[in-house]
This record gives sequence, structure tokens and C-alpha cells, in this order.
Amino acid sequence: MTSMLALASDFIDQLANPRHGLDAHEAAAEQLAALLRDDERRNRFHQEVAALSSPLELTTDGWRWIIRFASANEIPLDPDLLRRGCLRWSSTSLVAAGITAAVGPFPDDELAPPGGGRPLGRPGISDLPDPWLRQLLDELLPGPSALDADGTEQPDSESSGRVRQAEVVFTALLIVDRPTTILAARAMLRDQERLSADLSGLVESRMDLLDDDARDAWSEVLGLG
Repeated sequence: MTSMLALASDFIDQLANPRHGLDAHEAAAEQLAALLRDDERRNRFHQEVAALSSPLELTTDGWRWIIRFASANEIPLDPDLLRRGCLRWSSTSLVAAGITAAVGPFPDDELAPPGGGRPLGRPGISDLPDPWLRQLLDELLPGPSALDADGTEQPDSESSGRVRQAEVVFTALLIVDRPTTILAARAMLRDQERLSADLSGLVESRMDLLDDDARDAWSEVLGLG
């Protein structure tokens, strides 16, 4: 971890983690503000945030704070860092924040059907218009395992972990709820055989918790009707 981040890391953890309590939160906010009051230090801190390159450099709570801070201060985070984070972070809300930061604030109304509403169609992953989402899902759902010489499929020791992470990413795409991310969720459902898992079953189990109107709406959004 770089020097300004190292100095600020304890304050960031206390700010981001509600378990520390309100008093610790307020004290950490004051200490961090004092640390960054100097223009030179603040600029260095911004540069170090922009230079972050490993999803392991911070805790889950730390990453939540950093992503919010970067967004509020218009600091671009490395797209490769965000992609790698979304492939390993187990927190759905953190992955949703990472996806939001990567996709950006730019309007994507052109993906919506005429007259507004949700995007139509059932694209595959290769059809996604957003290159970052396309690369994320290509790495998450890499396709069938390689075959042995006799044609039998090799076991994939990482399969169960990939399935769990796919469920996290799929849910995060729905949480972000933008036309580009809904298209990506649809693509995951269409190409779910690449994962050897039933994401449709996951969706149906979650939708059982909704009322009839909400269930019908999400069925239409995801093309399950």
C-alpha cells in the first residue's frame, strides 16, 4: 500500500465500518480531514487512489469507502482493478459499487426500447455493447472445460467458486439496474451453460420472495416470461 493510503487506512476502516460506532466514525472523519487538509497531501492521496491496482490492497469496507470517495472526487479507478475486484469480492454490494464505477455515469438511453422502459432482446455475452462488462463476463464464464484426448471433460476445481461468484455478479448487475447491466444479466442467463450452473433457478428462488406484480415485472425484465 502506498504511503498516504497507509497513513489513512485506519481512519478509512473506522469511517467505513459501522461496527466501530458513531463516536469512532466522527473522530476518524476529523482525523482524515486533518490529514488531507494540506493541498499537497490531498493531491498525493488522490493520485494514490487512482493508482490502486490490486483488489487485495484494502478491506471490503475500505473498498466501499474508496469507491465512494473516488466517485465524489471524480477520481478514475483502474478498470482492470475493478474487473479483478468484481471477480473476487464476495460482497454483492461492493461488486455493485465496482460495476457502477466501471460502467460510469454516462447515459445509456439508446439501449432502451422505443418509448422508454427496459431493454429488449436476449443478447449473449459476445453481443454486449459495453466492453468492460463483456470482458468481465467472459472471464467469469470462460466456457466449457478443456477436453482430454479421449474426449472426456476435465474436472474444474474452481467450478464451485466460479458459480458462487457468478451469483454475486448476477445479483449485483440487477442491483445497479441500468440498461447496460440488465442486458448483461440477460446475457448471463442466456449463456449460463458456460458456467454449468442454473442461474434461472437462482432467479426463480429470489423472485419467490416478491409479490405478484414485482415478480411479473422482473420476469419481463429478464426475459423469463
